[in-house]
Amino acid sequence: MSINEDLSELIGVFIGDGCLSRWKRRDSYVSALVFTGNLKNDYKYYEYLRSIIKQYFRIKKSIRKRKNFNAIELKFYDKNIIDFFISLGFRFGKKKDIEIPLDILDNDQLSKACIRGIFNTDGSVYKRYSRRYFSNSYLNYAVIEIRNNSDILLNQIKYVLENDGFNINKITKDKTGCSTLRINNQDDVERFFREIAITHEYHKYRFLVIKNKFLKYKC
Repeated sequence: MSINEDLSELIGVFIGDGCLSRWKRRDSYVSALVFTGNLKNDYKYYEYLRSIIKQYFRIKKSIRKRKNFNAIELKFYDKNIIDFFISLGFRFGKKKDIEIPLDILDNDQLSKACIRGIFNTDGSVYKRYSRRYFSNSYLNYAVIEIRNNSDILLNQIKYVLENDGFNINKITKDKTGCSTLRINNQDDVERFFREIAITHEYHKYRFLVIKNKFLKYKC
């Protein structure tokens, strides 16, 4: 199957919120592809992802609500979709040092679509907090943040965006080993939402509220 922007975004979602699982059941092994999101914030986006999967893999699947965990889930046992992700170099189990496949990374449009999926799952936008003059105040200033345990992945994202003219902050690492990439330049934040992060309603409306382009936010 040739990779287009829809599938690149789906691959980005897998990098952020997906996993390949395998376990033994009696005398055989069971394999599954699972996407897990937030019940409140991600439901509409998961409906969009479900439509992509239905279109390209001919799989009809309901979104499972796990209210006790405030989560939603899309789980697939279909061999075709599992083999698709394995063919890209992804493996069963923990996603240690996960990265964007090179065939996607080398294509400008596909790499941006993949970053869209990564941002929609591992990213956030928030209002910058200021301690200037010892006052507790928030600025009308949006910050884009992507967090992941893979330094390789964040450096790939930084490489793609900088090559396209974005100003990216230095990648930082916290005490847990999680790395963070941020975009603070407001022109670049607006450009990011205009050109890249255009499919996840929750992130889009958070950005508009922060920039005072909506008086009230509803999710």
